[in-house]
Amino acid sequence: MSDSRYHCRICGWRHKKPPWGLDGKTPFFTHCDCCGGEVGWQDRTVDLVKKTRANWMGRGSPWFSKGMKPEDWNRERQLEDVPKEFRD
Repeated sequence: MSDSRYHCRICGWRHKKPPWGLDGKTPFFTHCDCCGGEVGWQDRTVDLVKKTRANWMGRGSPWFSKGMKPEDWNRERQLEDVPKEFRD
């Protein structure tokens, strides 16, 4: 099982380093390559995460960094990696 600290709270994308730091409290204020959510801003509360996720999905789940999208990408599978406390 993968360490949830490495996954986007919005879409479940696995980052190379924990977007909220190893302590889970120090955001890097970067953007997720997948959903484009800003770490430390759009994912700072459960309500903001859900609103941002709904907006991203409502727009067809476009990739923020298009060159990063895997050929076999599956949105539903990736959403399973959203940290438990930020799931719907």
